Amino acid sequence: MPTQTKGVGGNGFLTGIKAVSAGRHSMALATDGTVFAWGDNGEGQLGKGTTIEAWTPVKVQLPNAGGPLPNIKAISAGKHSELSTVHSLALDAHGNVWSWGNNTKGELGDGTFVQRNNPVQVTSLTNVVEVSGGLACSLAVHWTGRVFAWGDNSYGQLGNGSTTGQNKPQLVLNVNSSGAADVLTGIASVSVARHSLAVGVNGKLYAWGRNTEGQLGIDNAPAQYTPAEVSLMATTVAASAGYRHSLALRADGLVFAWGDNSDGQLGDGTTVSRHTPMPVKAPVGDPSGAKYLTRIVAIAAGYYSSCALRADGKLFTWGNGLSLGNGSNSGSATPVQVSNLSGVMSVHAGTTHYVVTV
Repeated sequence: MPTQTKGVGGNGFLTGIKAVSAGRHSMALATDGTVFAWGDNGEGQLGKGTTIEAWTPVKVQLPNAGGPLPNIKAISAGKHSELSTVHSLALDAHGNVWSWGNNTKGELGDGTFVQRNNPVQVTSLTNVVEVSGGLACSLAVHWTGRVFAWGDNSYGQLGNGSTTGQNKPQLVLNVNSSGAADVLTGIASVSVARHSLAVGVNGKLYAWGRNTEGQLGIDNAPAQYTPAEVSLMATTVAASAGYRHSLALRADGLVFAWGDNSDGQLGDGTTVSRHTPMPVKAPVGDPSGAKYLTRIVAIAAGYYSSCALRADGKLFTWGNGLSLGNGSNSGSATPVQVSNLSGVMSVHAGTTHYVVTV
């Protein structure tokens, strides 16, 4: 069931928040540009200078007693699995990217493999408009519409045509790239786990990286090392990469899902995995009589579950029961409404939990 987040030191509640993000930990961006974090901190992902966990929010701090990380406009908590570690990303008002946490695969993008318990600036990367933290890897969208990637590349999730990891940002290559100079452009937003999704300004959806469960929506190949266009998704406005499945929001408010469906996270009423995007079904007994989930404005793909925010501020989840927030631990292969929660403004998926703003 949803619970309200306490304030710093457990005093009152956390307020004045405009954005949230989650992995194995949680993050919140305040309206004044400061960042709060709480939860697990085994790799320094809370950015407070230690690896001691925090049960209530703490402010992310610059190193050497430099004070709170300032002027931040976007955040992204790196995803987590049993085989990966955790990091955090923040984008400041000047287009610079900051990172902290584990760096075993170079996911911090500072040219090293050294863990950072406080934020450091990503090397040679400016004029960024969006960031996304994945499973030991990171993506950033440049204002020109190009995409930079760094960190783990075991499945080609960096989109550079190889499986060689990088500890500094590298450009993602184009669809059917003819060489290093032929790079992906015209991108509005990205999302990454061990596979990557990119939404073009023209509404096209691109995917690359791991495809063992069909999460790229293209074919049955185990991996794709450069971007490929996802069919049937020509009017995409948002995408979210889960652990082994994908969600996409179309301009008409329908949600499409594909990939692993072992816990019903595709929302089609079955547990059959597939590599073709299909619309998510409406909740059982939906009073509107609609066949599919409609009027959706935001989506979030978790580890083995999925979430969608409707235009009226109501939140719907499906998949593994530990993450559904409906007062039951039972899973659901079709959407269920989150209990005791309304007026939701934004949502982000962690490993097995969700964080929202109201």
